[in-house]
Amino acid sequence: MKNYILLSMVFFWISKGFAQKELDTLYANENQILTLFFPSPIRQAITGHSRFIFTYNREREQYFGTLQSFPGPLSNLLVVTKDGSVYSYYLKYSKELTLLNYFFTENERIGHEEGISPLIKNGDVNSHPIWRSDECAISSTRRIVRIAERYNKK
Repeated sequence: MKNYILLSMVFFWISKGFAQKELDTLYANENQILTLFFPSPIRQAITGHSRFIFTYNREREQYFGTLQSFPGPLSNLLVVTKDGSVYSYYLKYSKELTLLNYFFTENERIGHEEGISPLIKNGDVNSHPIWRSDECAISSTRRIVRIAERYNKK
């Protein structure tokens, strides 16, 4: 039984590193330009709806893009930078903007387009950009324990 508890605790600790980050919301409107600065030049970007217009220089690599919006429901923005980092945000229309410029860091990315982040340090789960929810980690641990019990493994 002690082994099951130890196994559960270790699995819970390790498995927290595999779920998506919660996305931030960016606010935009049709009267002001919201400028987004990334740590690497933008290679590709797309919005979820045509009411949100994200522009960036496709011919010359630049670190920033601009966003404008028209009234309507929530949407999203996906940006891939030259180094393969992936950034994703909810987009929401707002008549008034409190911030006109955002400066993002590598820590704010949701992952890497190749699925493995080059910034993850071997053996350091705190360097992983994506963390699993507690509920998911607990249910995964319970599933592993049931499998071990079924095959009489400790």
